[in-house]
Amino acid sequence: MKHFFIYLYLETKRMFKSFPSVFLLTILLTAGLVALTWMQMETQEDEEGKRKIVIGIVGDEKASYIDFGISIVENTDASRYTLEFVTLTEEDAKSELAQGNIHLYLFIPEGFVDSVMYGNNMPVTVVTNGNNKGLTTDLIYELAEMVSLLITESQTGIYTFIDIYSLYHPEEDLDDTIMDLNLKYFSYIFSRDTMYQIETVESSYGLSFLENFICAGIVIFFLLWGVNGGALLIRPDMSFGKLLAANRVTAGQQILCEFGAYVVFFLANFAGIILLSATALYFIPTELLDFSENMALFAIKLLPVILCITALQFLIYSLTDDLLSGLLLNFLCTLFLGYVSGCFYPLNYLPETIQKLSAFLPTGICMKYMSLILQEENVLVSVSKLFAYSLLFLGISYGIKKYKIKR
Repeated sequence: MKHFFIYLYLETKRMFKSFPSVFLLTILLTAGLVALTWMQMETQEDEEGKRKIVIGIVGDEKASYIDFGISIVENTDASRYTLEFVTLTEEDAKSELAQGNIHLYLFIPEGFVDSVMYGNNMPVTVVTNGNNKGLTTDLIYELAEMVSLLITESQTGIYTFIDIYSLYHPEEDLDDTIMDLNLKYFSYIFSRDTMYQIETVESSYGLSFLENFICAGIVIFFLLWGVNGGALLIRPDMSFGKLLAANRVTAGQQILCEFGAYVVFFLANFAGIILLSATALYFIPTELLDFSENMALFAIKLLPVILCITALQFLIYSLTDDLLSGLLLNFLCTLFLGYVSGCFYPLNYLPETIQKLSAFLPTGICMKYMSLILQEENVLVSVSKLFAYSLLFLGISYGIKKYKIKR
């Protein structure tokens, strides 16, 4: 046992010799991830700001009925939060569309309003930029179909009423009745937003966008930080390990000493980052998360995550004797696990098969565990899974170590 503690002390001392350079890299990594998070927050705020779809009106825009309809939409209808209309000449509309200042423009032919009033329905040409297909374009097409359906169905109802009523009451004046019917259609159309409820779908872990992204950033930070472990853990020559084994420091004890020293070294870097972050948050007003005031407590609760990911990295570096191969393997594992676990994209954006797979991966369990912490729910099952994965990784590392010593 004496040799065990001596080796543990020597391993810890060896790793901490590189603490200044590694901590500097840790600061740079943290700064990069914080900058990325900030940019994502800004992007999300723009999206949540409900940027309007800008529609140009070209052609018979001077008709009083067209102006009246646009005025109603811009001031009364719920679409005013989504749509913005601008009157343009056809040349200006083409230029604005090419520059991306408008999403599309409508070319309204002369006599369009009269054709609608008499049920002929002259077509309105919708011009979009075919090079910029995406969600906005799909929404525009859906909007165009909806407007077309509203016009044709309303016309069908009104003209059917006129035909039937005129057949049985030819002597009566229908102007007032038709006006009342039109107003009823208007009231139904403009109150359509009361027919549905808007539900904002958060991440698959039940977190808001910001909370999900920060949890993902923590996992990515832990995974990328493991690059520092390559030079500390990879041993091209096993002569020293065999010498230790000959002096009654078994493969299992060597694994515990090396992994223990690595975890202590990781925790020292992580504690330094937490201290710097807490100091920055004290002087810089922020609304990142409610738990920013309890950062130390949250960091302590991340211990199961830290043990699981460091054990994974320890296993990765146990599989190779070459530094370059180890770093490449660690990087590939980071990309795969980060993608499949919803660290790069929200998990509900990914195929259902990947979502199911994520629940069984260590990084997916890490994300689930942190989400339960933030929601103040029971984390016992997730903690058990993380410790089980940690023991599994260390057990495999032990087998590899024992094999290398005996060969």
